[in-house]
Amino acid sequence: MKRVIAFGETVLDKIFRGDEFIAACPGGSVVNTAISLARSGVQVELLTETGGDENGGFIRDFLHQNNISLRYSPVYSSRKTAVALATLDEDARASYRFEKDYPQQRFTCALPVLGENDLFAFGSFSSIEPALQMAVESLLAEAGRHNTPVFYDPNIRQHKVNGNATARAALQRNFASAHLIRGSDEDFQQIFETDEASALWQAIQPSVCRLLVVTRGSNGLTAFDGVNEYSQEVIPVQVVNTIGAGDSFNAGMIAAICYKAALYDHQKGFDPELISLMLKAGMHYAAAVCQSHENFIGQTSVDALTGILMR
Repeated sequence: MKRVIAFGETVLDKIFRGDEFIAACPGGSVVNTAISLARSGVQVELLTETGGDENGGFIRDFLHQNNISLRYSPVYSSRKTAVALATLDEDARASYRFEKDYPQQRFTCALPVLGENDLFAFGSFSSIEPALQMAVESLLAEAGRHNTPVFYDPNIRQHKVNGNATARAALQRNFASAHLIRGSDEDFQQIFETDEASALWQAIQPSVCRLLVVTRGSNGLTAFDGVNEYSQEVIPVQVVNTIGAGDSFNAGMIAAICYKAALYDHQKGFDPELISLMLKAGMHYAAAVCQSHENFIGQTSVDALTGILMR
């Protein structure tokens, strides 16, 4: 089983429905993915940032309790941990307002050594934020030197990238460096003005990509490996909360790679059997999270979800 090195922003999610407070829990796109992976039995090394405040302590304790290593994650003692105020609409879709308090110099700590038996996962705002580009570039270069498979989810939400040359350059580098890319149709429409999988495949070239997945909410997904196109329908559930659904879809795909590492070849890519399992696991992980107020798979779902991976 591969170790997953995950790089991304930590926030404390405070969730509201209208003016009603629903819950508070650790969040951040890559953090949500990391927690679901760790609960699935995957070894996770998380590279993230927290403040020295009470929220930061609560999140770090929670991550440690979920067997996630934070040895490469800086704590900014005089700063506050980022907060995301998430408001759910009538369809349980969230809009966000962020409160951030980062120092000028960020992620100047040591970074892990990556290997062929690791997987590097990154995405969201951290992947294009100027203050973090030195760390991102170092990790991608390290992955390239050691044949480490790379997973990328742009997850830009409403972040405006058109006309932003720096952000566009970072996105293009990230797409070019990832062996597995998963994004929402909304993200791809905003970045490339299309969500058609084969057209996106051409738009990201040149790239080392071996599989590109476009999720479409209740309309399922399409995926493309450069030759074949795949599709998968959603699992019907009573949706309580969509926060973390895409992040947990990512965790399901990555967990499938970790459980079935022999079906991935760095040169040839993903075996069709593995692709089928990745897409199925992603849907099951996302469905589990949509039925919860947490942003990651619940402990009660773990046995059923890992059972899918072990078949």
